[in-house]
Amino acid sequence: TGLRTTLPGRFKLSYYNEYKSYLRMSVAPDYVLRCQEICTSMERDTGHLVAGFESGQLRVYDTSIMRPTASWQCHSQQVLSVRCLASGMGGFLTQGREGQLALWDPRGTVVRRGPVSSTGFCRVSLLADHKRCFLALDENSKVSCREVATLQELFFFQPKDFNKKGICWNTAVQGDFVYAGYESGHVVLFDHRYPKQQVCEVKLHDDIISALDVSGDTLLTSSPDSRIIASHVSLPPEKEEETNGPRPRFSVSDQVVGITVKGEITLECRSVGHLRTRPDGRLFVAGCWDGGVRLFSRKSRKLLAMLRAHDPETVTDLVVYDNHIISTGRDKRIAFWTVY
Repeated sequence: TGLRTTLPGRFKLSYYNEYKSYLRMSVAPDYVLRCQEICTSMERDTGHLVAGFESGQLRVYDTSIMRPTASWQCHSQQVLSVRCLASGMGGFLTQGREGQLALWDPRGTVVRRGPVSSTGFCRVSLLADHKRCFLALDENSKVSCREVATLQELFFFQPKDFNKKGICWNTAVQGDFVYAGYESGHVVLFDHRYPKQQVCEVKLHDDIISALDVSGDTLLTSSPDSRIIASHVSLPPEKEEETNGPRPRFSVSDQVVGITVKGEITLECRSVGHLRTRPDGRLFVAGCWDGGVRLFSRKSRKLLAMLRAHDPETVTDLVVYDNHIISTGRDKRIAFWTVY
């Protein structure tokens, strides 16, 4: 009663109710790694977790013994993203806040470095074959496509009315398509095989796209308005070769191409910084700015559980695979859960 009288108003009362649910549903992690600095990006490789840190250091953890087996300085500033590459292409691709991409072999020897005009918060995304990567540029709403082996730019995407979109904050790749979330709240869809033609766009939020994930025909987005929006993505079938060679999979007249909103979830927290869908597609995970990790059913969009993670610090990255979830936050901890 005392808490309710000190927190008047509809919003604060609903927040209090969610907090009571949080106490009932919260689950402690199976294991916690305590680090000496903030982990800013993670990627799972077979039997290992590769983590980038605020100081620019990269560490490789053996998840069977929960100990680091290798570490090296890969950037002079914060590691924005780390991606594990397919065998035969090098070990890791890293992106630094100082505006550098770096390709590393598994032993931690740099294979190649390349400058990029990107110092924001958008992380590198990879095609499924790991031969191309995509990252946002600081100018004119561009998304750069680079060859991973050489780090050379092949082309860039640019949305229509780019001066109204702002910078790109998030990218995701599904098949041949690249999804870009912008400062204006728009999501723009591109096909990397036809970089000069935009597929479609839709405005989903009134603020920046703070988190974006795509799995199958479902697109998940969030922004500081405390909403998670689930949208259906409709793509056309392949078109056969005509007189002058193969056509793009889309055209202006294609009515089957589009992104339509299916539903939304309103949270009583500041925002969601990361969205990840489990590979089996049954649930998705939200890493929130209040330090909580929330699990939702993808089909019903109902809250299944809250994982007691990094409260009250912001979750800085999430890894979701099989029945496991790994989260890290500004509290300098990496937490591991098993979820069935």
